[in-house]
Amino acid sequence: MKKLLLLLLFLIPNLVMGVEWTKMTNSIYSNRESFEIVNSNSRFRLLTYTNYKKQSLRALNEYDCLEKRYRNLTATLFSERDLKGIVVATEGIQDWEYLIKGTDHAFLISKRCEIHKKFGNLKY
Repeated sequence: MKKLLLLLLFLIPNLVMGVEWTKMTNSIYSNRESFEIVNSNSRFRLLTYTNYKKQSLRALNEYDCLEKRYRNLTATLFSERDLKGIVVATEGIQDWEYLIKGTDHAFLISKRCEIHKKFGNLKY
């Protein structure tokens, strides 16, 4: 039992640290491997994180290209930047919110929607 516990203590941080983040905008990073088209022609999910002041937020979001809206499926707030420190808060599924034109979030999603529509991954 001790060996299993030690193995898990070493593996779990390595699995978390093994996530590759790509800078998408000035403030938003995404994990490209997490991209998933939802059971729809216009929606997809993506794992992102952003630094805010001295903290950071990791969120699995669902985006609707047709309606230009998004919602957090899960969100985790960390006490330090770059997903470090302790978990301060977590939230589950939130209501849909419309993207605000001119924000980094709106820019990121509009580009993602354009690219995936161009390659035929999304049909709307």
